[in-house]
Amino acid sequence: MKGLGTTARALWALAMAAVATLLLTAQPSSAADRPYLAVTSAAAEEDDDNVWSLQTAARSDRWLRSVGAVAEYAFDPVRSVQLELTRNRLRGTGETALGAELEYKHLFNHIARDGWGWGLNVTLGADRSAGERWRGGGWSAVLPFSLSMAEKALLGHLNLGLERERGERRHAVLALGLEGQIARGVVVFGELARRGDERLMHAGVRHWIKRDRLALDVSFTSRRVDDGPRTQGWVLGLAWYDL
Repeated sequence: MKGLGTTARALWALAMAAVATLLLTAQPSSAADRPYLAVTSAAAEEDDDNVWSLQTAARSDRWLRSVGAVAEYAFDPVRSVQLELTRNRLRGTGETALGAELEYKHLFNHIARDGWGWGLNVTLGADRSAGERWRGGGWSAVLPFSLSMAEKALLGHLNLGLERERGERRHAVLALGLEGQIARGVVVFGELARRGDERLMHAGVRHWIKRDRLALDVSFTSRRVDDGPRTQGWVLGLAWYDL
């Protein structure tokens, strides 16, 4: 690993182990880099210069159904902005709500050069329940850290930050992710995350239909709120890059 000494490697290993211990279950933070639901990456793509991407996803479990779309614009490899729109429906009551989130990400170095990357991710959110007007007040600030491992065959991600939903107290955001290519055009990924009393476990497969341009994601989730029962679900996503 370039630019990281023995001490830094040891601190990374300890941080990964500590977060993994804390995050035995999890629910995602709102902002994320697909195919993740919670994790934000600090791995800069060197060819992301004045390009668009579009990502869509459908998600379902025992209590909630959700569909969403994310449009992202990269000014250059280290600066990007994205807008996410979601529609959530509670399966028990049939109640629906809309959500919108604007995110700005700034990375402070290049993982291709240094073997690791870090940055700052800031989001502002708003939501609207059926029959009500849009209301803002949600925000998050997260420090993403990514590490290239096993001669770039694996990527590890660690997120630490704060988040506040409208009408709620702010709480810590912790997320840990890992991804690696197992075959040509096939990537497996997994994450653990915790947001207040909500927790998530999420893992799946990304298949590149067209390399670095079009990807299909299939994954499964297990989440728990407070001390309630675990709820299993699935996520299906499609993403277009370099538009």
